[in-house]
Amino acid sequence: MIGWNVSNQEFTIEDHYYFSILKSKIKYKILNSLDEGKECKVIVLNYPEKPFDEADIERIVTFVKEGKRIIALGYYMNEDNVASILNQISEPFGLKILPSAVRDEVNCLNSDPFLLTTSNIKLFSDGINKILMPCTAPIEIIGEKAEPIIISEGSSLPPTSKYWEHVQVTARENLF
Repeated sequence: MIGWNVSNQEFTIEDHYYFSILKSKIKYKILNSLDEGKECKVIVLNYPEKPFDEADIERIVTFVKEGKRIIALGYYMNEDNVASILNQISEPFGLKILPSAVRDEVNCLNSDPFLLTTSNIKLFSDGINKILMPCTAPIEIIGEKAEPIIISEGSSLPPTSKYWEHVQVTARENLF
């Protein structure tokens, strides 16, 4: 069962937009609070516009420790403060969503550099050759617990190479 959270003003699968096509394909439950997601194997947090309180953050950490998957979806450029809100729950896991955008002039859909495509899929790739990442923000790994499962191609800006990670870490260290 997939739990689709709406307690933080998320867009829901019930809304008439691109995720609504999933309604007939998956078994889901609308969650009016994260407490209602206890029996769900997956919980979707789709573009939360309201910050999480400490109890919700602890609940999400507990869910992950219990083996549940959390799918947290946002947008580039910290639109509607969503990246900052998602960082409340991603930082305990060693991830930080940056308030910028990833572009790729080479690996993109319909010549739109913000509609990134990649075949660099590390996990869950059975039968998948390429994935679309629309309007994506860069994610910085800030801890030892996290590993990427999808990485943009080498032609993306900012690049996702080890060199770029070193430059980001060096720049961050020089700020303090």
